[in-house]
Amino acid sequence: MKPENLQATIGMGILEDVPNVTDVVVPFGGDALGAGVDLIIQTFNPDACIIGAIPESSPAFRNSFAAAS
Repeated sequence: MKPENLQATIGMGILEDVPNVTDVVVPFGGDALGAGVDLIIQTFNPDACIIGAIPESSPAFRNSFAAAS
């Protein structure tokens, strides 16, 4: 089973609590969580915006930011 399919259950929980959700912020790391939440939310609410967030203190953020400079 793909990791994003397992993470999609979180998207179902969001939709149960907020059926007309417009924006969802998810922590971004390995990408399975973002992909799973996006898969479900966009299926049922294609106008919703899924936003991936990563802390500035994250090594991945610092390395990416440094590479772009």
